Amino acid sequence: MDWIVSKINEKFQDKFNFLKTYNVVYSQEKKTCCLTFLYPEDKSLSDEDKLAVTEFVKNTLALKGELIVKFRKSYLDEDLIIKAFLNFMKNQFPSIVGFIDKETISVQRNFAQSIIKIKIDSEFLDYISEEEIKKQTKKQLEKQFITEIFLEIEKANIAKEVNLKPRETFKAKIPRYDVEEKRNLFGGEIAPHPEFIKNVKGEKKSVILAGKIENFEKKSYEVKKGKNAGKQKNYFAFTLFDTTSRIDVRYFTTISNEKQMDKLLNGDQVLILGDVEEFNRKLTLYIKAISRCVLPEKIEFKQPLSKDYEVVEIVPYSILSQENIFKKTVIFNPFVEHGDFVVFDVETTGLNYETDELLEIGAVKIHDGKIVSKFQSLIKPRNPIPPSATAINNITDSMVSSSPSADAVVRDFYRYTRGCGLVGYNVSFDQKFILQEAKKQNIIFDNEFIDLLPIAKSKLRLPHYKLSDVVKRLEITLDGAHRAYADALATAEAFLKLNSEEYA
Repeated sequence: MDWIVSKINEKFQDKFNFLKTYNVVYSQEKKTCCLTFLYPEDKSLSDEDKLAVTEFVKNTLALKGELIVKFRKSYLDEDLIIKAFLNFMKNQFPSIVGFIDKETISVQRNFAQSIIKIKIDSEFLDYISEEEIKKQTKKQLEKQFITEIFLEIEKANIAKEVNLKPRETFKAKIPRYDVEEKRNLFGGEIAPHPEFIKNVKGEKKSVILAGKIENFEKKSYEVKKGKNAGKQKNYFAFTLFDTTSRIDVRYFTTISNEKQMDKLLNGDQVLILGDVEEFNRKLTLYIKAISRCVLPEKIEFKQPLSKDYEVVEIVPYSILSQENIFKKTVIFNPFVEHGDFVVFDVETTGLNYETDELLEIGAVKIHDGKIVSKFQSLIKPRNPIPPSATAINNITDSMVSSSPSADAVVRDFYRYTRGCGLVGYNVSFDQKFILQEAKKQNIIFDNEFIDLLPIAKSKLRLPHYKLSDVVKRLEITLDGAHRAYADALATAEAFLKLNSEEYA
């Protein structure tokens, strides 16, 4: 969409030559197209400027559906660049991100350029393309900042010097939604991506929340200490409601900001940056910055994900059937008795791992001979699902319309499988699809892959060795065959049974 910026410069005689296309998001369901422009922190756009550009873009594009034009300021701060770089590395190169942190990164700004300098242990660079990291860093970060990004990598012997071990790297991603920031009242612009009030469980600094104002009041209090002791000062109190929950809000006003607060009314929609603190055993949001905003028509609440995962909720496994309390303790061979395994299965759009796509990953984790957790996610492919695939796995386009992409699910699967053997039935098929997607992201699955099929052939005498034949022989229930999680669970139970003393 760079041509639209050129058209804007032609129309307005380079008045807005600092604009840059940030992204274009089209919603087929809502028939809307959202075009966002980026502009540098040392420039300003008045409401009249934004309106003029918006009207010109709408007339130029002349789309049939609704066109929404947004403007986002690019703050070129060293800490923000480092934060964006670490987040990018976490998502794209998780194999090595555990070995870097802020102490190994610096940013040097030179006119319109920003040079990110990083130290990485040479041992880990052997596994990943240095040029690919530089290329992807430049491509991704230049979308977020108005500056030319360069990455310089210094090879070091960090691991040998400090006996480096991977740190806890992947923090839980806070579920957020988008609002449209209309006008800042005071405190500076706020990122229009608030979290859900319901997810705020304790005291927290620099929280962004949005919602409607309820029970708005202006009150006064007497200053108890200091040079203003005995004087009356004003503060504002109200409740913020975002359909998921409510939170008390307070602002002890300054004279300059009091007029702005006086303009607010019950029912107004606001975006707030502030600190959440406990007051009288209730969580209260204390305002640092506030803007008027437009909330989405529907706010869909999302539960926070399990720690360390982007898009997949890791669920503890529990046996739903009633167990026999007199059941004899099962003894496994030492390999399984004291090992950690992830048993997995995938569903795909076809049989060719180079051209077809992942549709689902299902898995369970085995620890010390017991199934302890479940991993399952549908995946939205880039292309429509062929009818031939749906006929086998019953997965349709509508089922995956709101599912995460393959790259995000595979990154979570990588995290889920750290330190585990990977078990599958005829595993080479599933393995090729996983490794193909991982390769695109420079993720290295260094796990041992274990195929249950030859184990079954060595311990069972059957005319056919399909998974359904094996689990039937082992008296294991397989509900929902040809769905990844059902097949993975049945494979896990078969893996445990075939490695027990019963089949020694």
